[in-house]
Amino acid sequence: MKNDIIEGAKGIIGDIISGVRKGNSKDASQKGLLPNIADTMHTGEDASQDPFELLKSQHQEVDSLFNEFDHTGKGAARGRKQIIEEIYQKLTCHAKMEEIIFYPQAKKADEDLTLEATEEHGMVKILLGQVRTMTPTDKTLIAKMKVLKEMVQHHVKEEENEMFEKMRAKFSKAQLETLGVQMKEEFDRLLERMQKGAKASKAKARAGASAGAAKRGASSGASGRSASARKPATKTQAKAPAKAAAKTSSAKSRSSAASMQR
Repeated sequence: MKNDIIEGAKGIIGDIISGVRKGNSKDASQKGLLPNIADTMHTGEDASQDPFELLKSQHQEVDSLFNEFDHTGKGAARGRKQIIEEIYQKLTCHAKMEEIIFYPQAKKADEDLTLEATEEHGMVKILLGQVRTMTPTDKTLIAKMKVLKEMVQHHVKEEENEMFEKMRAKFSKAQLETLGVQMKEEFDRLLERMQKGAKASKAKARAGASAGAAKRGASSGASGRSASARKPATKTQAKAPAKAAAKTSSAKSRSSAASMQR
């Protein structure tokens, strides 16, 4: 009797364990595991990174730059140019990181919302490219920057209020933290590469300007020497050949007269 009870208990426990395992497997299947993320799980201090906090901090940083631009006076042309360049770099790397790492996973939570966000990225990039090439004193710059700011704020609002919640419901905390690590690494890599490229371009432009100045200087010196060579003779220099010719003529006349007398 006692043995029957023990065996029955074992069977019940086995069914419970089996059910839990099946339930976990079913939940994992419904959530949609991220094998590409789970396989690259990091260890150490940087293994935990909330992707939503990462994106929010980047959103806030760009918003602060827009506000800084708004409060920059018209006379601070250089300051405006620097702010626009920083906005360009941060937004470009942010958008590319999302498209490479974040959006492929977000599409599993809501494909339509992710496609809409991708299209918004495209419009932001067009306007961003325009303001980057404009002069700080261009009359339409303020208007374009205002439209750009509103577009970015609208995009951020939808992303934070809708997409984030759907992502939380779709994936586990561990999956999201690993996703966050990959996002941060990709963003840092993109930003570093862009900043290095910008420095190289500036150095090349300065070298080109120096070479151009040196070439203009050399050309100016050659022109000066050429002009000096073509400089009209002075009155004294002009009279010298005439005097020499007069002396020669006088000598010929004297010689001719002497010959006649002989």
